[in-house]
Amino acid sequence: MMEGKMPDDWRGSIIVLIFKQEGNASKCSNYCGIKLISHTMKVYERLVDSKLREMVTISQKQWCSMPERSTTDAYHEKRKPCYLAFQDLEKAYDRLPRAVL
Repeated sequence: MMEGKMPDDWRGSIIVLIFKQEGNASKCSNYCGIKLISHTMKVYERLVDSKLREMVTISQKQWCSMPERSTTDAYHEKRKPCYLAFQDLEKAYDRLPRAVL
């Protein structure tokens, strides 16, 4: 840490598959993967996040991915027509060729 580098042993993680409680348990598509990281890494990520939030000025026009704000709030505040498009990216990561990753 003193050299400005994160220790390699913090980078390790375990992916655990959680059954979605529906469908056939023998089908991989009925599982959701979650990544488990060390407690040390969680603390480190929160420290980095808080420091970045202190350093970066976020525009008042930023609504997406902000605490206590949503794109729906922006729509209601502006009182203007809102056009939405939804794209279903379900399993998009699972379908990528491994060479791309």
